[in-house]
Amino acid sequence: MSKTDTLPLRDATEQDGPALQSLYSAFYAEEGIVLDPDRQWQNLLAMIRAPGSKMLVAVAPDGSLIGLVTATITWGVEFGACAEVEDLFVLPAHRGKGLAKHLMRTVIDFCQDQGAEMVSVVVTPDGLEQNLKKFYTTLDFVESDRTVFYKSLKRTG
Repeated sequence: MSKTDTLPLRDATEQDGPALQSLYSAFYAEEGIVLDPDRQWQNLLAMIRAPGSKMLVAVAPDGSLIGLVTATITWGVEFGACAEVEDLFVLPAHRGKGLAKHLMRTVIDFCQDQGAEMVSVVVTPDGLEQNLKKFYTTLDFVESDRTVFYKSLKRTG
């Protein structure tokens, strides 16, 4: 066991705002995602406050945030309670030491405690290039034959 996979994890709070925005900025820069900072902050607050969602942060010995994972619980007829891991990010300097697995195992425990019968994760093409398929299969995720479609419902006015 490495030092990183024993680092403390805790629920994110509103007071973590600047540190969370910094983590997400680094995450989005890697993924090529552009998001308005004000909208990012509103979405972070909504996730922190929403019942059925979880945002965990990894805390370095100096108190800085070095990683995060988010998940949401939803309901459907096919699976009943199910969860989706929305975001997983570890700062580059802390990768390869077990922290991402520690974050994932902890958020999966949360999902099970909430009654979820299934957890899904969507891997981006960039994530596939980073070999995340192998990472998730080591956590007993299996590739689905389903295709994910998105439709933007952007608000106007």
